[in-house]
Amino acid sequence: MARTAIDRRDNGRCRARYQAPDRRWRSKTFDRRIDGQRWLNNELVKLDRGEWVDPRAGQALFELVAEQWMAGRAALRATTRARDRSYLDSLILPHLRDKPIGSVQPSDLETWVADLAAAGKAPATIQKAWQIASGVFRLAVRDRLIAHSPARDVQLPRIEHTEPDAL
Repeated sequence: MARTAIDRRDNGRCRARYQAPDRRWRSKTFDRRIDGQRWLNNELVKLDRGEWVDPRAGQALFELVAEQWMAGRAALRATTRARDRSYLDSLILPHLRDKPIGSVQPSDLETWVADLAAAGKAPATIQKAWQIASGVFRLAVRDRLIAHSPARDVQLPRIEHTEPDAL
């Protein structure tokens, strides 16, 4: 069981705090004690379920996590790695390079997809770039840098399939 405390500060506000798995205390200040207790209960549930993620872990830059993801793709053929590197360098990193991975929102990704479509990129190209970016976010979730991937539920352009004309 995690150690917890709620105390009243000199300014009348309440500080709720708990000891995280890394043995450091995490705290947040609230106007009302009941709000602090709700936050504390929520954090304890995350700890019990194994869903707790250090809030500071999401400050890692997208570019660093993407490089980690690329390093983990060593088992792929060289041509596949070269294609993924090209997509990463030309389509993904110019938009997400300097963003902390925890600050990327689904709306940021929707804007990125719209920008790629406006630049005339083919739907298949956009979907492949999306798969790569989504893989980076899955790695961040797996490594507990973020609690969930912002890459879910974002609409991508449809790939139009045409039937070949029979001779």
